[in-house]
Amino acid sequence: MKHEPFIEEEQMENDKKLNLMKFWIFGTFIIIVAGITIYIGSVVGTGTAIFREMRYWIAIIVSALLCVICYYAYNKYLDRKK
Repeated sequence: MKHEPFIEEEQMENDKKLNLMKFWIFGTFIIIVAGITIYIGSVVGTGTAIFREMRYWIAIIVSALLCVICYYAYNKYLDRKK
């Protein structure tokens, strides 16, 4: 019974780490979307026509999937670390 508070503290710390990871992954995703949109829309010169491009949406979906995979990989890492 002496180890229960330690386990709860460790779980709370893992939850904090996981919440922080969610925050950073979401922020990274937003930066990626903004970067892709601004680069292709402004620098390449397509303007708002970028939203009709299938490659644009594929890039957004791939970056979203990579963010979700990173989140679950980190979650699994924290579970194994126990």
